[in-house]
Amino acid sequence: MRSPIITPGRGAPLLAVLWAACLALPAAAQRPAFGPGIGIRFESFSFRTPDAVGMDRLSLLTVPLGTSVRLSRALELGVSAAWASARLVEPDGNELKFSGPTDTEVRVVVHLGQDLVTLTGIALLPTGSESLNSEEADLAGAIAADVLPFAISNWGSGGGAGMSAAIVRPLGSFSAGLSVGYVLARDFEPLEDDAFNYRPGNQLQVRAALDRTFGRSSKASLVFTMYQFQEDEIDGSNLFRAGDRYEALGSLAFALGGTGAGVIYGGYLRRDQGEADDSEFAIDPRVLQAQDLLFTGLGFELRSGSVTFRPSADLRVLRRDDGIDQGYTADVGGSVEFPLGRLSVAPRLHGRFGNVLLQEDVESRFTGVDLGIGLRWRGFDR
Repeated sequence: MRSPIITPGRGAPLLAVLWAACLALPAAAQRPAFGPGIGIRFESFSFRTPDAVGMDRLSLLTVPLGTSVRLSRALELGVSAAWASARLVEPDGNELKFSGPTDTEVRVVVHLGQDLVTLTGIALLPTGSESLNSEEADLAGAIAADVLPFAISNWGSGGGAGMSAAIVRPLGSFSAGLSVGYVLARDFEPLEDDAFNYRPGNQLQVRAALDRTFGRSSKASLVFTMYQFQEDEIDGSNLFRAGDRYEALGSLAFALGGTGAGVIYGGYLRRDQGEADDSEFAIDPRVLQAQDLLFTGLGFELRSGSVTFRPSADLRVLRRDDGIDQGYTADVGGSVEFPLGRLSVAPRLHGRFGNVLLQEDVESRFTGVDLGIGLRWRGFDR
């Protein structure tokens, strides 16, 4: 179980991050002082050979909540949380269900020197469901599968706190950045049926970035990130140490016409093999296996009057050293954003398909859908 604070995001759309990080066009600087939002998102996967994977359908309904408040030119406050409901239908028709809130993340950002230095403090409040029974744990484990990109990876992780510092330096047509973050995890009881205290290992993140602008309409970026974890513990004893992670991401953002933009990206994430310590608790070998994730995609932002269209497509390919619990997922779809009074409304629809290999000669194709709608209040600019 990894704390979601600085672990590479599974469900948060990478494209949304790239719009903010790579499409640094002049209009992006005009940010609202107060931006509350709410949404609803439904994701579902159906498997062609349910007996092979042990489930016929797996779905997740998520209601994300969040707000960002610009208290001053130098100080920003953000709060995000969600409520989620999962459902798994087994091949014999039996159903597993679980619903509840997730943990709440509070983020305080201090901008110094015209954003050349940024300090971020993070608190993950344990508002989610920490302790699960055996059936709920099985369902949560299916939602957390790396090959299926659900919006969340857990309902509760015990909470934690962290801090990061970032510095950016312009170098002519280039700019370089470096950030370092550290998160302290908190212990909790993950299972109702077997009481013990589990504490995820503390996390260190180091990120280096380099980008170059071409004129006023294009930007190429390279980002390298290292994630390092200390030992997870059970009742104060070392359990195992998750493998270090190394990620490389490249992207090219460019303007389209006078109001549109596009981005093409690709990346690679390597997770080294984990190390098990001597413990009376059995460790699932799959938790320790090294794995590689390749991902690529493209997206566009096209404006027509007050309406914005965002079509996108991406591909994720997951491989593990033991050849099990791996596969690929492709996603094609888009969203439309338009004003409605003081609201900004953004419905989305994506289709998904892929293949999961559980072990040699045991696999299943799957299809899925990702649909929802987001609402953001406008008109709070100072």
